[in-house]
Amino acid sequence: MFAYVDMQTKQSGQALVLSLLLALVGSIAVLASFESGRFVLAKSRLFYASDAAAYSAAVVQARGLNTQAYLNRAQLAHQLAMAHLVTMASSAKMIGAQAQQAARRNPPATLVGAFFGPTFSTAYLASKTFAQQDKALLLEMGGAFRQHDQLIHGVIAQTRSALIHQLSHERNQVIEQVLLQNLNADLPHTQRKANLQTLKVTYQVDADALDQAIALQAGSAAVWHQTLKQVINKFGYLQDRDHLRTNWWFFLPRCVLPRPVLQRSGRTEIDAKGDWHAHDTQSFHALRFNRFIGCYRREYPMGWGVVGLTHTAYKLRDTDAAPANFANESYWRWALRQAGKAWDFVMGSDNRVAISWGRQQATKWSVQGMPKFAELKQDDKTSLGFRLSVRQEVSGLWLRSLGVYADSRAESYFEARQQTPAVVNAVANLFQPVWHARLAK
Repeated sequence: MFAYVDMQTKQSGQALVLSLLLALVGSIAVLASFESGRFVLAKSRLFYASDAAAYSAAVVQARGLNTQAYLNRAQLAHQLAMAHLVTMASSAKMIGAQAQQAARRNPPATLVGAFFGPTFSTAYLASKTFAQQDKALLLEMGGAFRQHDQLIHGVIAQTRSALIHQLSHERNQVIEQVLLQNLNADLPHTQRKANLQTLKVTYQVDADALDQAIALQAGSAAVWHQTLKQVINKFGYLQDRDHLRTNWWFFLPRCVLPRPVLQRSGRTEIDAKGDWHAHDTQSFHALRFNRFIGCYRREYPMGWGVVGLTHTAYKLRDTDAAPANFANESYWRWALRQAGKAWDFVMGSDNRVAISWGRQQATKWSVQGMPKFAELKQDDKTSLGFRLSVRQEVSGLWLRSLGVYADSRAESYFEARQQTPAVVNAVANLFQPVWHARLAK
């Protein structure tokens, strides 16, 4: 006898195993897709967060560069004010001396008016009304001068130095804040992290052009003197104050060529040490003749004022100090001894005696030295860029963690949005606050 075997009963259940295998494969595919989506989303968020952080850091960097430009401009403004103050003080001292000379009638105002016109004699006499105010005004201007110097070497210098040393640190702080805000944005409030460490985020700034890009240069550098001179040239009050008025109708029979002149002279200068100097003089050069030297011009100082020691006055350092009067020695004998010292007293009209008297009564306003200024080490660079590399550990369902990366580049660049004559074709510098920020490739 043969046993009967039901083949259909024997194969039952195999479809169930196949279905379970297919379901398992499908589940794995769904989970893998979900897992991939999580990493792609994390990378996308990190990419946008990195770009936002890099751009924000470039903005901070540009603002720091513009702040240095504003500080340089503020320093120029204070030095410009100091130049005006020394010029005003020199003029005040000259007017004070002129008031004394007018009161002594040395030379007489009537003679000045007869030779050069009533305008000059009126101005000469008007100086007497100022004589009582010049001392108080000089004290006030001296105090203002010292305040400007203290602001330059105190507030501006300290602020500039602090900003240079803190700029990289502030930029990194902004990077951390922007990364934290962006990566926390999609999380519920209860799950938001307090710092990048808890978000498992690290970053690195490299290819950094800002590193040691700003330098503190001595104010004696040529670029600073050139810039300061350009600013000073915009103010007529600070220009050389040289005016010559000649009387053409008066002459001596034996002196055909020389004529009496009224010489006004003035300078405002700064030396390599940062000291400001100014001098203002005015003299009447009368025509004289004697049998020993012939025709010559005899100087009668009308006013003099010296603050510091101007370069023009310094060139006269070999000149003998002019006496308070020429009662003991005649003027022409004293002048003859100076004739070999770059002075033509016969035909020239240098206010040599007035400058000498001014030097003897000079006012000296000391400063703390030539202030430093901020400058780019390489002025041929039109931008200062950097690269921001960000990494985040993202936890998965299967894998314990996986690192996602994002790289962003940004830069601060020098560009004038409005092409004015002052900035057109200008090289990158820290005098014009036209630094901007952008993402770079």
